[in-house]
Amino acid sequence: MSMKKITNEKLIVTIGPSSLNDNFLMENLEDDFIFRINSAHVSASELGPLIMKIRKGKPQRKILVDVPGSKIRLKNIKNDIILKPKQKFVLDQNNFNFNIDFQKLKKGTIVLTNDSTTRLSISSLDINQNCIEFESKEDCIIRQGKGVHFVGINPLRDPKILNQKDIDIISESIKSNVDFIGVSFVRNVDDIDFVESLFGQEKINFFYKIETRGAIENLNEILDKIDYAILDRGDLSSEIGILNIFEAIKKVIATSNKKGVKLFVATQILSSLTQSNIPSISDVIDLQWLLDREVTGFQFSDETAIGKDPQNCIHWFSEIINRVN
Repeated sequence: MSMKKITNEKLIVTIGPSSLNDNFLMENLEDDFIFRINSAHVSASELGPLIMKIRKGKPQRKILVDVPGSKIRLKNIKNDIILKPKQKFVLDQNNFNFNIDFQKLKKGTIVLTNDSTTRLSISSLDINQNCIEFESKEDCIIRQGKGVHFVGINPLRDPKILNQKDIDIISESIKSNVDFIGVSFVRNVDDIDFVESLFGQEKINFFYKIETRGAIENLNEILDKIDYAILDRGDLSSEIGILNIFEAIKKVIATSNKKGVKLFVATQILSSLTQSNIPSISDVIDLQWLLDREVTGFQFSDETAIGKDPQNCIHWFSEIINRVN
């Protein structure tokens, strides 16, 4: 399969079970991707050996370590929960990766997961037992590790942008000479100041993720202070509503271009290739529309982490961007 060389730093490729192998890593030695490690699934002690594996054969390979910050994820779900509309199921504190203040929650709250494609509602609460009963709105699957958004509510007991695991991961990343750190769920410039107060003296670039309502409300101030940003369309749509996402995307792109911030766009970039060999028409148009607005680059997530053929994603991405360019 032949392809033209992809523009330097045009693509962030998430490493996962489908791509963390010698075939994929060695096949892309000549391309200057940024390789992304999602540390939501990696401990600080595992990080160093993983970085060495990715850089085997190309020690100068650029790496982005993404720390999840205060993103609420599901855990301790051994088997997928398959639901029909109006079916109910119960989760407790042990099923969330952060301590939840259950008193902040209320019956009827809408809860989104699977990049806003799954809608649930809170049907009842047991504050004494720290249990939540959810009701499904449609056919859906509840999976281990997926992010969860309580619409209009931040239920965390400690809402700091970095937790101790994040700090440990960043410290280990610096020791391993990674190029970039991704910081999730930025809401205001105070979040950036907090990160810079801890690591601003280090020789490392930070990608600050635009994925919250607060980030949109404080967009000008945030972009005035940063050089790199990632627009996470999935988490942002959960925060502001899927019908509002298009206008928000246009605003973030226009403001980033005006201020000279290098903006990468994430979530469902050629996502049809996760299961298919050929991208959907809508995926191709979406990518070309973003290229036409001169965003800096893009991030593959599931497409290369768990998709059926990560190399095919690289092929199609290259074909599309070279057609536009």
